[in-house]
Amino acid sequence: MKIKKLMGLLALGMSLSFTGMSSYAQTDAAPAATEELQLQQIRNTTVKITFGDTAFLIDPMLSVKGAYPGFDDTYRSGLRNPFVELPMSVDEVIDGVDAVVVTHTHLDHWGDAA
Repeated sequence: MKIKKLMGLLALGMSLSFTGMSSYAQTDAAPAATEELQLQQIRNTTVKITFGDTAFLIDPMLSVKGAYPGFDDTYRSGLRNPFVELPMSVDEVIDGVDAVVVTHTHLDHWGDAA
């Protein structure tokens, strides 16, 4: 499961990279070869992707551990979401973010704190 999620995030990052690069194809100004893609998983679905000078925050679940009830009729419905605390402050998570991408609004991807 973790491999599939990582592959999906990498595909998203590459997609964002190629989307940004396609606009350069119409001009002669290609991005520098030194542009790099950084991927930082913050918590479960919360990921920061930085390409060059642009930072994207994907599915910012910024609530404190256990803020929401578990999902009914799931194997571990008794566990409250999010399962773990943020590994850093909210200010550190959003520092330098240029855009927020919300893939969908389930409570494990987007909460009141975001």
